[in-house]
Amino acid sequence: MWHLYNTALRHANGFGTNEWLIVFAITVGLGVFFLRGFGSRKNY
Repeated sequence: MWHLYNTALRHANGFGTNEWLIVFAITVGLGVFFLRGFGSRKNY
């Protein structure tokens, strides 16, 4: 597990602006999909 963490951190250190924007967009997209509006429960 520690090796996986170190490998991911090594790749993340090499990320440029475009890669971080892609990671941010994927994170927000997954958050909206799984949390349905970041915790808004009125539409459940």
